Amino acid sequence: MSGSSLSGKVVALPETRELDRLAELLEAEGARTWRCPLVAIVDAPAQAPVEAWVRALASGVPVPAVFLLSEEMGINAFAAGHTPSDCVIGVTRGCSTALKRLEPLRRRGEL
Repeated sequence: MSGSSLSGKVVALPETRELDRLAELLEAEGARTWRCPLVAIVDAPAQAPVEAWVRALASGVPVPAVFLLSEEMGINAFAAGHTPSDCVIGVTRGCSTALKRLEPLRRRGEL
């Protein structure tokens, strides 16, 4: 389908229930598709901080949204906003991994 307006284009597709079907339709029109996960679900290494966050959220106390950028291996984090109710925190996978490696030092009081 060289005459298609999608021929030679790359279309990023966020995860959805019908991801494969949508990709097939776009590819049939000549596009290349790139599947991008929106979230990754991982088990928390410790339950207590997660419980505290959920309890604060349920109680109505403003808590910032936290996003793990699961495909970013660089060590980086950011916060944006003025108050907890309009704030967002982003942490890269690389930063999360680096902090986990430092945890034993922190527990021993070496950090």
